[in-house]
Amino acid sequence: MFGRLNTDVVHSDPSNDIAILKIRNKFFKVRPLPFILFSQDASLGESVYTLGFPREDIVFGEGSVSAATGFRQNPNAYQISVPVNPGNSGGPLLNDKGDLIGMISGIQTETTGAAFAIKSSVLIDVIKHESLDTLHTPLVLPKQNLLKNINRVQQIKRWKEFVFMIRVYNNK
Repeated sequence: MFGRLNTDVVHSDPSNDIAILKIRNKFFKVRPLPFILFSQDASLGESVYTLGFPREDIVFGEGSVSAATGFRQNPNAYQISVPVNPGNSGGPLLNDKGDLIGMISGIQTETTGAAFAIKSSVLIDVIKHESLDTLHTPLVLPKQNLLKNINRVQQIKRWKEFVFMIRVYNNK
């Protein structure tokens, strides 16, 4: 396990609340992702789960897709019924096969249990269509899901290797 890793922002998309970070550590080995970014929309009522860091330990959450759109009917997001807290933002939203179907983006404070996730199709568009000039090699998305035939506990063990706690420090 790595301690602190410095990163650079490679791309920022404030309208979709997405940032792509590049780890700046010569000892960190980039590994192929064992899951896919699901390009189709999830179904209403589909079971989903999350991994994130609302505490110092990684936390698992589960629920379902409760609306096909996000906050204020944003078509780029889902509303989900998963317990989400500060620290979950930027974490994965996964389906039963272990596919990435979204990225947690926030909660609605006026409504209990309303959380939101940016759809993975939006993430795919950002990765494929935006200029990521600071990368030496292009981002390559996996073509197959190596997690789909294993149980959720085993999926989580594999996924944990790809979920990081992000802390922002102002160096000024």
